[in-house]
Amino acid sequence: MKEQDGEKLVPKPVFKYKCNVCRRKLVRGDDEIIEVKHSFGYGSKHDMEAHELHICEECYFENIKTLAIPPTVREYIIGEGFGSDAIAMDKAVAIANIVNGLKKKTT
Repeated sequence: MKEQDGEKLVPKPVFKYKCNVCRRKLVRGDDEIIEVKHSFGYGSKHDMEAHELHICEECYFENIKTLAIPPTVREYIIGEGFGSDAIAMDKAVAIANIVNGLKKKTT
């Protein structure tokens, strides 16, 4: 950390992203940022286009409530990442409860 005239200077956060839903400024490292990147391929109306968007944690969880099929939720195991298909039984039960709760809200 730099000092000027005996005072510590705190760097200003760099707002590199904005939430594509609520437009809130997001700082990597301070905010949870859900990042979606997709390159459309041959046969798509959007062939040769690459799309990228960023969503804050609050908007993500508010908007997944509207999905017909909720996202798959897996336990994150350090060192294994999200590629593992192993889901702890207690997590599977929790996920089933979430899904059933979402179904009740839509009916």
